[in-house]
Amino acid sequence: MLPTDIAVMFLCFYVGDKWFCFVNVEVFDFCCIKCDPVESGELQARYVGVRPGWHMNKRHWISVYFNRDVSDEMVRKLVKKSYDMVVKHLNRKEQGKTIIEDMSIFFEKTGLFY
Repeated sequence: MLPTDIAVMFLCFYVGDKWFCFVNVEVFDFCCIKCDPVESGELQARYVGVRPGWHMNKRHWISVYFNRDVSDEMVRKLVKKSYDMVVKHLNRKEQGKTIIEDMSIFFEKTGLFY
């Protein structure tokens, strides 16, 4: 598989220029999200469907497998936490009103986190 083939397989979600989530669009079996290291360990101990982040820093990323023991609501909460964690670490310019308002509107309109 060529590197360009890999790029086509994944849908990456960004805030600013930082990833907070990606999914395998060919199989759609998991999402990989940024996670607090302490919470990561707790989640992996609690859920079979939470594993260390696939091809990512295992300390800061987790893979959450769909159709396992992690509810859809929990997946949404974890993605929202990932987004918030990334926004928190952006510089002030990147944290500008536009990014946060655009994402808030997106989340509200899609109903992903409510």
